[in-house]
Amino acid sequence: MKNSISLTIISIVFFNSLSAQSTWSILSPTRTINNYVASSFINDDEGWLIDDQAILWHTSDGLITLDTLSTGYYFSKLAFVDALTGFALQDSNAYKTIDGGITWSVLTLPGNTNGAIYFLNKDTGFVSGFYEYFRTTNSGATWTAISTTGWTDYYFVNDSVGYVTTDDVNLTDRIYRTTDCGLTWTGVFQIDYSYMYSIWFTTEDTGYVLGFDDSGFEGQNEILKTTTGGLTWDNIDDLDDGDSYNLDLRFKNNHQEGFAFAEYGYATLNGGDYWNYPEWLADSLNFPGWSGPFNALDGFDVMYLAGNDGSLLKWENNPSKFQDLSGRICQVINDISGSENHAWLASDIGLLRSDDGGVTWNLNFGEGENMTVVEAVNDNFIIAGSTDYETQLLYRSTDGGTTWTTIASFPDTEMHALEIQMINEDTGYIFSTLCIGIASCNSPERGVWRTTDQGTTWQAYEFPPSAGYIRAMHFINANEGWLVQGGNPSSVYPTLLYHTTDGSVTWNIIYQNPDLNWITDVFFNDTQHGWMIAHSQSGAMKDIYETFDGGVTWSSGYNLPGSGENVKLFFIDALHGFFLKNGFIYETNDGGVIWQTSYESKIALTEIEYAGNGNTLAAGYYGFLIEGVNSLAVNVPPTSTPNDLNMKIYPNPVASTATIKFTLSQPSQVTIRLFSLDEKNVMPIADGNYSEGNHQLQFSRKNLAAGIYFLQLKTQSLALIEKIVIE
Repeated sequence: MKNSISLTIISIVFFNSLSAQSTWSILSPTRTINNYVASSFINDDEGWLIDDQAILWHTSDGLITLDTLSTGYYFSKLAFVDALTGFALQDSNAYKTIDGGITWSVLTLPGNTNGAIYFLNKDTGFVSGFYEYFRTTNSGATWTAISTTGWTDYYFVNDSVGYVTTDDVNLTDRIYRTTDCGLTWTGVFQIDYSYMYSIWFTTEDTGYVLGFDDSGFEGQNEILKTTTGGLTWDNIDDLDDGDSYNLDLRFKNNHQEGFAFAEYGYATLNGGDYWNYPEWLADSLNFPGWSGPFNALDGFDVMYLAGNDGSLLKWENNPSKFQDLSGRICQVINDISGSENHAWLASDIGLLRSDDGGVTWNLNFGEGENMTVVEAVNDNFIIAGSTDYETQLLYRSTDGGTTWTTIASFPDTEMHALEIQMINEDTGYIFSTLCIGIASCNSPERGVWRTTDQGTTWQAYEFPPSAGYIRAMHFINANEGWLVQGGNPSSVYPTLLYHTTDGSVTWNIIYQNPDLNWITDVFFNDTQHGWMIAHSQSGAMKDIYETFDGGVTWSSGYNLPGSGENVKLFFIDALHGFFLKNGFIYETNDGGVIWQTSYESKIALTEIEYAGNGNTLAAGYYGFLIEGVNSLAVNVPPTSTPNDLNMKIYPNPVASTATIKFTLSQPSQVTIRLFSLDEKNVMPIADGNYSEGNHQLQFSRKNLAAGIYFLQLKTQSLALIEKIVIE
């Protein structure tokens, strides 16, 4: 359930977390989030993969299991010829193993390597250099350097006849042919401004080359075909939206099903005469669920595709989809919610439920549907939504997901739910973020919808005709909430902060700032204390802003380390919160006074939510899911109550001096500080151990300028903030 924390208006009461920062572990994918760089299979069952962290992986059962063989070598290419013998490239060196990849030895080459390796059999192989290539006929014991150029790929159709490609624009030809096992080569294809990178033959006469033609304005990836044993070549296909130099092409043993990757993936089912990006391929790769780019392509009767962030797919039988072997729970996580004993994921494959804090997941509802939102009010009451980008459907369960009822259906242009916040089982809100007030949008959607009957009916509330996007919404109870509307970094529309106290019937603009034109999230702990986060550190925008008067005025903002987009702000309770910034999780244990790096990932994070059992879940692109342990477990129930700590300041407003009185229910370390809204002026007042009972301190305004200030008192388990006016 999205948190709504209610505290007193007079003072802000924080319950301290007794733990420091959360301990995070990866739940999905279960194998690795490293980038697979290269692969080499000797049959459909046995193969090797190398990742960008110098880990070599081995499978002997078609990637059902993967074992780590060796680390320490940052190989860029692999070429295994049998279960024991393999070759690899790292930087300018070549290596060989004779024990299946457990140990490696450096090979002595006449020059430096430059990217391509190919072995025709155990003895005969080729390695590309910069302006030459190296040939061995004794399994790498000795090499002969032959001056031509550095070939980009090799393919032999028999022991004598082979082909190579090049990206060397100084040569007349881009494809060469040998009839003497690589001793000499003859150019067979001439073209200007094209680079050839990958070659494959299905028969001795029929072959394909994947390259890049930069003769046009933007450039284009292209596929060439020969049916004359490489003597003539025709351009048979320009790949849509392809302008990549990271290319590979391969056919299965049936010579009909092939796969090529450039910027995207393309398949052929008819022997290479036609290449496209079919629906079944789009569904199985599920962009942006696939973490591109593609890096490795291998297989025989079965095809394997490996890429960034642990992405690993298998293509077995046409027209079946690629099977995800990365160990991902799903490809896309759209939303997270949790109650005390259950966690929920709205995903591209349906609604998933976990009963152990996110360790294991089961499909609960909506198999195959794109579930976009989910909100668990408690263990039994859940509302979820799905869309096919034509219709928005809302569902409700009142028995913990055992049964589900469709409660609402809208045209997707009328409601496209991006966030749902249920205050209780009866009352909740949905907002969607398509344009409002922009003439070219032509969208009837008004942004905010409210239910008071458990989601059975939803009321759309008219919104002021201010240009911009609804970016974020947060309610602290059934009636009071805030909503942010604005543009983007190139927009002229300022950030507008709206406030309602009557359950969205009326909204009033309480703050606007032309320098903040892209706020991505807003969160309030109570009627006074809240935060906004900007999209990024851009121009005058800072990462995070704080208010102590309900959003009327805001601090000048401050930045956190790192770069990238700021996407989410979430508090478990008034003291313990999280801030998502690209792949970083920042965590606070003191109500946002200090933020510390809690987790860093190379995968951008998009969602974070309490997930039950005292754990927090954070999700990112490509089905990435991590668990933060002990985020809340030590907080519930608190051993103190607001009555255990109170503070009074008088006189207030303060002309010159003031008296601070506070009462402790037990001995504690106490810190007291006075600070301005932008925290540029900070005055420490007390820091020490105090006994149980009543205490009194004096402070002088000294040289503080007139204005609004805040006095913060913190103990080991509680904190208070009071507003002070300096005259």
